[in-house]
Amino acid sequence: MEDKTYFKQFDINIASLKNGKHDFDMQVDKTFFEKHVNEDITDANVLIKLMVSCEDNIVNMDFDMQGYLVSTCDICLEEMHISVSKHDKLILKKVDTPRTSDDEDIVFITEKDYKFNVEQYIYEYLMVAIPIRKEHSNKNDNDRCNPLMLELIQKNQEQSQEPHYDSRWDALKKIKLEE
Repeated sequence: MEDKTYFKQFDINIASLKNGKHDFDMQVDKTFFEKHVNEDITDANVLIKLMVSCEDNIVNMDFDMQGYLVSTCDICLEEMHISVSKHDKLILKKVDTPRTSDDEDIVFITEKDYKFNVEQYIYEYLMVAIPIRKEHSNKNDNDRCNPLMLELIQKNQEQSQEPHYDSRWDALKKIKLEE
């Protein structure tokens, strides 16, 4: 079930913002990824500092995201933390008639749009932060692959490298071809 009060933090009431800078703090945790069903992320702790700068017809949004996402290591299948330290920008431009933008960092809004929800943008920014290959760094004791799983992988690789003899080929070797 969706926690409506939790998700209200992602609504920015742009109509009430005066020209100048405004700061917003947001927190992304497990609740966020329960709504945005994602098999890669099981938990999160990301603090987002959103700085909104308003001018007459432009609203600049600077997202500063710090924290971690919890996922599964592609090698040992154990839980791991993916560090997030990311900065992204989004520009809202006020126009008379609604239209779409070719630039993913620019969104056109009308005067009728009094509220802007940044939830989907945050989700996309965090998804880009996930590496293609998720694996423990093995640099410290808290970020190591499971040694038992690594041992099993090693044994399996050694077995698969042993030459495998198939006796069915012996029958084919006896066939005499015309010369």
